[in-house]
Amino acid sequence: MRDAKAFLDMPAGCTNATGAQALAWVRSRHTEEQVDGSWRSMPGAGDLLRNQHQQEVLVELFKKLKSFDSPSDFAAKVHSLTSAFTLDDRLGLGDAIGLAWSARDLDLDDILRLELDVKLSRTEKGQSVLISRQPFDELLREANPEFATAIYDTPSAAGDETGSGTD
Repeated sequence: MRDAKAFLDMPAGCTNATGAQALAWVRSRHTEEQVDGSWRSMPGAGDLLRNQHQQEVLVELFKKLKSFDSPSDFAAKVHSLTSAFTLDDRLGLGDAIGLAWSARDLDLDDILRLELDVKLSRTEKGQSVLISRQPFDELLREANPEFATAIYDTPSAAGDETGSGTD
């Protein structure tokens, strides 16, 4: 498969992807496949599939994180890879390591992955836009009522008399 805009070029079949290939794969929005010697757009390729790929990579990273025996082993690995990524200037490397290590206790089976039913629309300039067919708060209430109630049914979420949502 390939995507020139994402610098994706992977052979057919199962591949143990390099870091660069994995990054290209999660960035790909215009993925093509070769069928009978001709390149064609892959069915379903686009933003939603890209989001799915990004989620899959994050889940695999969490699995890898669980393989470290101690925070110091994990920190040593991260320090050896610092040239491979960029952090926000407000999040230091130590903070990022601590945040990642604290996420190691997450049970991956408890992660709720929601799918939005969307319709394709176009802006006045002809750009493609996906519009949700269902308000997100409704979707969240269906998927996890307890969490939705905690978010949407609190005084600060409802807003004050001015509707500003501030205390």
